[in-house]
Amino acid sequence: MMDFHDTSYFPTAGKFHNSYWTTQYGNLGSGLVAGWYINPGDRYVVGNFDTSHPGHELLAISSGSKYASFMSYSSGVWSSSWSNLGNDQIRWWYLNSDDHYLSGNFDGLPGDELLAIREASGNAHLMKWTGTDWTTIWATGGGQIHWWIFRATDKCVAADFDDDGQDEVLCTNHLSKWAQLMKYDRITNTWTLLWSNSGSGQIHSWYLNSPDVFIVGDFDGTPGDELLVYNRSNGWSRLIKFTSGVGFQWIWGNGGHGRLHDPIALLSGKFSPASSKRESLLSISDDRWAYVESYRFPSQIIDFAP
Repeated sequence: MMDFHDTSYFPTAGKFHNSYWTTQYGNLGSGLVAGWYINPGDRYVVGNFDTSHPGHELLAISSGSKYASFMSYSSGVWSSSWSNLGNDQIRWWYLNSDDHYLSGNFDGLPGDELLAIREASGNAHLMKWTGTDWTTIWATGGGQIHWWIFRATDKCVAADFDDDGQDEVLCTNHLSKWAQLMKYDRITNTWTLLWSNSGSGQIHSWYLNSPDVFIVGDFDGTPGDELLVYNRSNGWSRLIKFTSGVGFQWIWGNGGHGRLHDPIALLSGKFSPASSKRESLLSISDDRWAYVESYRFPSQIIDFAP
């Protein structure tokens, strides 16, 4: 986990051990991570872009200085693996403050890819790290992926919903009421449609709303990732699972009790323990509380991790 405070310049990396966190790295307020100057508006994307490195890398993209860089962490030290040297690009992609970025293993080959989308221009690029530089493996200027038309109010997440070892992209829009699940086919270099709500305004029994937050991860330890939806306004949350040929199905809900509080951040990851097949939910609340929560199957509740 990496936590960046834009105004204090104190990033920290920590690991969760059953009932406590241990700090593994701190920059002592230097404002730097591996030569990267932390500034408000920076975007950060985590992915296993470099397969020569055993862990994930941190891709940092500046909204104002035209810089992009990705860094790897090992034994308490961050090192820069690549930088665009301020040329305002990642391969052929020009950086913009309104870009949307997703990482995932979209092509099914080793290593994650970076999907960049800009609604205003109608452009989208899928980029892969070759070991020395980025390459563009798919691109469009037509304003859509498959039949999904880009909108500024879109919310998209990436996860392996169908458990085939390849991540899909789920996009939703509460204004158009559409939701669509898409998969990249590297053989045909096209995107295919796996599922759509046909404009019903719902994903199973969840009604799409503006305050919705979408978090993905393997919370129940069974094949395939799940979609955890949380409404910041009314406190409702629901865990939904995709089954090929069936669609999305409800497996848990909090009944509107708002047990997730009003989080500043919700992040998923295999925080504890390392041998666990399930991912946990890290919730950081505006009431200054932070929780690591895990889904206990089949009791179908989200518990605070011990």
